[in-house]
Amino acid sequence: MKNRRTITKVRSGGIILAVKDTVVKHVKIINTSSKYVLWFRLSKSFVNTDEDVIFGIVYLPPEGSRYASSDCFLDIESELISLFNDNKYVCLMGDFNSRVGQLHDWFSADEFQSRLHKCDDIFKTGIETRTIIFDDFQIPLHRVVKDTHVNNFGYKLVEFCKNNDIYLVNGRVGSDKAVGGLTCKGSSTVDYVVASAHMFKFIHGFDIIDFCNLYSDVHNPISFSISPVALNVDSSESIVETQSCVKLWSLDRANDFQNNIDSSKVKAIENELDILNGNVNTEHIRKDTVNGLLKNLCDVFLSSAETTFGLIKKNNKRRNKCNKAWFNRECRNARKKFHLAKRLHNKSPCFKHKENLRLESKNYKKVMNECIKTHRKDLTQKLKSLRSTNSRDYWKILKGPNMSNKCAVDIKSMYDFLKNTNECSDSFNEEVNIPSNTVDNHDCENILNTNIHEEEVLAAVKELKNNKAAGYDRVLNEHISSTVSIFLSLYTKLFNLIFDTGVIPDEWLTGIVKPIFKNKGDPTQPENYRPITLLSCLGKLFTSILCKRLELYVENLSLISECQTGFRKGYSTLDNILSLHFLMNLVMSAKKKLFCAFIDFKQAFDTVWRNGLWYKLLNNGISGKCLTFIRNMYNGVKSMVSINGQSSDFFNCNVGVRQGENLSPLLFSLFINDLEEFLASKSVGGITIGVKDSSTVETEFFMYVKLFILFYADDTVIISESADGLQHALNEFYTYCNQWKLTVNVDKTKVMVFSKGPTPKNVLLYGCEIWGFESLDIIERIHLKFLKYIFNLKSSTPTYMVYGETGRFPLYVTVYTRMICYWNKLLLSPENKIVCILYKYLYEKVCKESYQNAWLSCIRNIFNSCGYSNIWNDQMHFFINNKCLKTSVEQRLKDQYIQKWQSDIRESSKGQIYNIFKTEFGPEKYLNLLPKKFRTIFIKFRTANHHLPIETGRWCGTPKLERTCHVCNRGQIGDEYHYILECNVFGLQRKKYLPEKYHCRPNFYKFSELMKTADYNVLTNLCIFISKIYEKVCPP
Repeated sequence: MKNRRTITKVRSGGIILAVKDTVVKHVKIINTSSKYVLWFRLSKSFVNTDEDVIFGIVYLPPEGSRYASSDCFLDIESELISLFNDNKYVCLMGDFNSRVGQLHDWFSADEFQSRLHKCDDIFKTGIETRTIIFDDFQIPLHRVVKDTHVNNFGYKLVEFCKNNDIYLVNGRVGSDKAVGGLTCKGSSTVDYVVASAHMFKFIHGFDIIDFCNLYSDVHNPISFSISPVALNVDSSESIVETQSCVKLWSLDRANDFQNNIDSSKVKAIENELDILNGNVNTEHIRKDTVNGLLKNLCDVFLSSAETTFGLIKKNNKRRNKCNKAWFNRECRNARKKFHLAKRLHNKSPCFKHKENLRLESKNYKKVMNECIKTHRKDLTQKLKSLRSTNSRDYWKILKGPNMSNKCAVDIKSMYDFLKNTNECSDSFNEEVNIPSNTVDNHDCENILNTNIHEEEVLAAVKELKNNKAAGYDRVLNEHISSTVSIFLSLYTKLFNLIFDTGVIPDEWLTGIVKPIFKNKGDPTQPENYRPITLLSCLGKLFTSILCKRLELYVENLSLISECQTGFRKGYSTLDNILSLHFLMNLVMSAKKKLFCAFIDFKQAFDTVWRNGLWYKLLNNGISGKCLTFIRNMYNGVKSMVSINGQSSDFFNCNVGVRQGENLSPLLFSLFINDLEEFLASKSVGGITIGVKDSSTVETEFFMYVKLFILFYADDTVIISESADGLQHALNEFYTYCNQWKLTVNVDKTKVMVFSKGPTPKNVLLYGCEIWGFESLDIIERIHLKFLKYIFNLKSSTPTYMVYGETGRFPLYVTVYTRMICYWNKLLLSPENKIVCILYKYLYEKVCKESYQNAWLSCIRNIFNSCGYSNIWNDQMHFFINNKCLKTSVEQRLKDQYIQKWQSDIRESSKGQIYNIFKTEFGPEKYLNLLPKKFRTIFIKFRTANHHLPIETGRWCGTPKLERTCHVCNRGQIGDEYHYILECNVFGLQRKKYLPEKYHCRPNFYKFSELMKTADYNVLTNLCIFISKIYEKVCPP
């Protein structure tokens, strides 16, 4: 999409390109600076040509419009020559707003002139190419046109065609051949397709479709097609796959699903498990036996699901069915009438049928707009109700029915990418020496390696989440949880058999990779997708039990560092965020700096070195059946890619831990858990908090913390108190990564320094020390305009009110202060500086009154106005601290302005009410207390930005005593005080919204206190009351 550079409220003139999903990978947008054309490239592999085809979508604003430019054709031509001069397949299309009439878009070179200027070869080549192609494909050189009128843009378009050896397609190809149809309002031709001569070999269809206001208010759609020898559409995408699958789970039929379970097959499986578990020697149990058991169990589930819910056939063939939620029966009826009118008009294009088509198309468009409006209104109400009641449905609606996570990468490219990622290098096959002294295995045997109990299985089943995708075995969590009463004993026996033998079913080792776009980068590149692996729900149920045991084990032995907050019960990412916030405050309060390196690992989970992981698990005392299962779980792992209804071959997964598997987060945490200890052993400084000294009393609370690093899973922050310390930590971190084969994403790893520095000044005052003395009026107008804009105040709002409400001083206070500071810095600089030499020279000349300098005069006037003339007069012998001088001058300028501000309020007729409650200069508290809606109401009321009689009478020149309230007719002046505390029409609302102490025996003091209150509830009620006053006194 390409918008105009200047975006207005009424959008027009933009360019948009819509591409089908099956073609998007062959299309590449070419970004250029032109606002008149959107270029894109169609790959040669797609169209079977010898080079890419260049297309440009054009929109030229009509002559005489505010957006028109006389150089628009020159702009397009310069890009065409600079970017695509060597391309022979070029095509531009769109609204040129040009009427070319019968002008020739071709030329025949004069032989004498060609030889004279030595360019006969160039002309001859271009003409021969055109002649050969036009003759071979029977394309007429002379076009037939209905619109014979020519405008200025028409002459330029023809000249553009001649200069670039391209030709108009209109009137030469397709159904428009020898017709030259009209494209705008039925009276002119302004929409064209222009193409190079070589493109005409492929353009086979060109139609100017009948006008319909469904498409445009004035333009006819143009349709044209290119047909090379054979379009190279991927065969994998053209195959229509039809497969059967079980219908979606329905909670209403859960009991039916349970009743349809074949109990005899369940009993047979359980008997076989009893025999196998009773076997003393389980080492001889083969994988085929376990695979057979699991297959029989899955068949029981799938058979019951098929009986209960039935089968649904999926057909990937496209259907031209409208899937818009707003497209209801009313829209279908209107569409039906529109198509009927269109057929009648095409059959007999008389005036009656033309008028009928116009009315039906108008009605169709009207009905659709009304249905869209109604649908959006209903959807808004539904979202409001679901937001606090059902977050799942809320986000489901918000994402929309068409947000299907469709992958723009073809399945072969994704397969090759994931296959290469999962192929380990020789270094990953390196063996690690198993540690001889591991942690005492007593806890390991008691917690990790004991038999699995039914209570554990039941607790794990209760934590299963519904609406999750199935793995390769097609068993859902709903199948498991709804039948736990039948299968609990069977699950326990099956899991114990697998745990004791270490034999894992193949279907638990098989994953289906669903790539999810990361919403960043090029969607056609595989690396910009997150490969989520769908695994067996039964397998994940087992690993969830093992994960619970591992979590208990590492927490009991405190194996996980306190710096790691990822995937731990009672910990969250907020803990590290707040810790970092506290560290920043502590360091900055001590006037130090905090140096942080935010580390991003490249494909952290997917590239874990497994041999290194087994070493670290053993080093933490994790052994026996638990370790055997984990190692076997990653032995023979394979996955397949599933994209857009298609599946790839299997590929082996030789590195990393699987994303989507229960154990993966904890395994990764254990893998990098020793990083803190590693950094400490390398004398990395980190940051120390709470250093004990001799003055510390024993009864005082004391804590000593030394931090090197913060973790949240693979998100890592290395911290230090100095730049050298951080560099040393990063050097050692690099060593650690090399040792354990971790890769850092350098592009996403950032270093940040937190320090307490001065608030940056706005860019408006950059360099004001030099130019500030002469441009203050302009700068001040910008300053005031900005303040009035953000508070939605009228441009006529008095300056003293704007500054009084915000507590801001005019910019001249800042500018003059900075000028004086720079002047003092100049005096204290070395005398040999060029600027100092020039200053002293000019100062001497000014003192002798033989020369005038505006900058020096301004400095002198600032000192004189502040009462510091002696500093200026004796500057060569007067030395003063820059900070003291700045404070003195700035305070004097502020005091002077506050005096002027008070004087302006007293002297202004508009400020009489304002003077009652605004007695001190400074920012009002309500600006930070109230939300934007109420803040705007209150500040506009305080600053007379309203339509009360006191203000509207001022606009009309009505004397003040005659600006009376017209709702109570008591003859009182209709000002702010009257409506808030006196007008009897608002008596009930006043009692409802204002505390009694204000409206009981009202006076100006109470009015002042009410307007200055910092009570949030009083302020919000007051704003509601003011809005009620507006509704009655100044209706829209």
